[in-house]
Amino acid sequence: MTDFAKQITELLDKVQRKRHIDVLLEQLIPQRTALREKCEQLRTVKIREEEDVNSLENGGIAGWVLDLFGKREQQLEKERREAYAAKMKYDTAMYELENLERQIDSYTREMYTLENCEKQLQSLLDANAASSEKYTDYENQLALESQLALLKAKRTEMEEAIAAGQNAVIYADKILTYLDKADNWSTADFFLDSFLVDLAKHDNLDKATVEIGNLQTALGKFKSELADVTIDKNISIQIGGFLTFADYFWDGIFSNLEVQRKISDASRQVLDVKYKIQDTISKLTLMLNENSRQQQGINEKMNTR
Repeated sequence: MTDFAKQITELLDKVQRKRHIDVLLEQLIPQRTALREKCEQLRTVKIREEEDVNSLENGGIAGWVLDLFGKREQQLEKERREAYAAKMKYDTAMYELENLERQIDSYTREMYTLENCEKQLQSLLDANAASSEKYTDYENQLALESQLALLKAKRTEMEEAIAAGQNAVIYADKILTYLDKADNWSTADFFLDSFLVDLAKHDNLDKATVEIGNLQTALGKFKSELADVTIDKNISIQIGGFLTFADYFWDGIFSNLEVQRKISDASRQVLDVKYKIQDTISKLTLMLNENSRQQQGINEKMNTR
């Protein structure tokens, strides 16, 4: 490959990368705006629930009235659970937002390094067009190099999508592990009614919630990486419903029976998401193989010229 061909290939790679990042940012920036609004709403709810707990713990008219009927501790326990659920929702959303902010910052910084790549490519093409008489097959060679650069860029996009999907599967497996442990402790809680058992159950639920936040972030990245890959138009619909899963999970968990039911529902949802991601990864892998075959064919044409 000539020096000119190498320069063209490198610049075409950069142009394709810049376009890919443009698509990613178009997906991620609106997600960030919506998530910021959600975090602010959840923060307001969290503060209100914490104030309700503090109000009952510190006395006041409401606490005095409940004391008269012997229901203060019962109401306080309910308020504490609601405050805990509100905190977990807020923490999960904030964790997801922080991860999203890091993604956007990374892509934005990369965009600065690619800012002038289109102009550089056009300047190189213009400069060589004037002396193209030296190359009898100039246009054919350039067409092959452009096709090869496009295939390489598509391969990079597919590899990044596969990596994002594999990362999501790791988080899904962690969630399933913690939910299984929480379910075991929840079963034990029926028979033992022990504070330590309840603590172990909630510890695993807390860990599962953290991983749910990680999975939500990973799914968002997976969807964004798939934006430039024509593979399955329904993928966003199939996995999109899980992105609000943490809100559902922490609503109304006030009894051990309800905990077990929601753990069971959660496990089914996570498994469903995991299988769909793995199916998409399998399709992407087949596309990678086809991409390699096409690249090999173009390289063979270029080497015989």
